Amino acid sequence: MKITGLKIFVGSITLCVIAGIITAFIVVGLPSTERARRMDLQRVNNLQQITYALDIYYNLKKTIPDDLQSLSGAQDVYIETINDPQTKQPYEYRKLEPTKYELCAVFELAADDTRGQGKFAPPIVPFSGNAADMMWKHAAGRQCFEIQVRTADKRD
Repeated sequence: MKITGLKIFVGSITLCVIAGIITAFIVVGLPSTERARRMDLQRVNNLQQITYALDIYYNLKKTIPDDLQSLSGAQDVYIETINDPQTKQPYEYRKLEPTKYELCAVFELAADDTRGQGKFAPPIVPFSGNAADMMWKHAAGRQCFEIQVRTADKRD
């Protein structure tokens, strides 16, 4: 069997495509990992929004609600969702003190995991190092955050 220039060219292109696919998985990660990363980012966004809504609720009513359903139904407070994007179950919420509460969610990945094994892969949740960002740093699995309401006179 004679190897021609065309066969060498086709073989080279095939190897380049395979190498590109492998490189993409190394840098970006598997599709399931990317999906888990997106779900966790949505969870953090939801928890942030709930926290802001609770701040507003407290500043309007001088109390925090007993449950998230009361928060989501309150006038003058907008909240997109109180439910986990994957399970559709409400996030856990517990009133601890008049101005302190606990929010819990179940995360698929740790916040400092990377998308892949590549050295250029960004963190799951980009943290700037300030306290507001660091409060959402989490491990994989169930994670709870104790949060103090920020009053209008003490907002950062």
